Amino acid sequence: MRAYFFVNSALSGIQKGLQVAHCVAELSLKVSEYEWSSSVDDFISWSGNDKTIIVLEGGFHQNLQEIYTFLKGPNEDSESSAQFHEYLWAAFSEDQKTMNGMMTCVGIMLPRWVYASAKQLREGINFEDLKDELSAWEIELINLLNSCPLAR
Repeated sequence: MRAYFFVNSALSGIQKGLQVAHCVAELSLKVSEYEWSSSVDDFISWSGNDKTIIVLEGGFHQNLQEIYTFLKGPNEDSESSAQFHEYLWAAFSEDQKTMNGMMTCVGIMLPRWVYASAKQLREGINFEDLKDELSAWEIELINLLNSCPLAR
């Protein structure tokens, strides 16, 4: 398991790290929204064993809102992704007083096969080879991972 975080590009390096910490806290709170599931098991396993964090440039507020909407899925009435996909995810926005509600970080817990597939695609494997194995949403997620550089 790895936790991927898309951070706001307007922030300094130390600020990006702090926003990731806020988003990890949001992930831990979100675990309580899920009934006992693989997402809960994944978070417990990640926090107890893996702890690998990948911080990616997510663009600015609007870009992060687009990532948020993508992870949330088509269910407009719910902030929980439990009905749409199996991955635990969360977002963090600063409050209105501090930064006018700016979204600063969106994070998602991913199993090895997702980031391994992203690596394969970066190395030249054709999407046609994976289409039978992956949903359109998973392909879009992998494209998102591959399109965002590591944060600086």
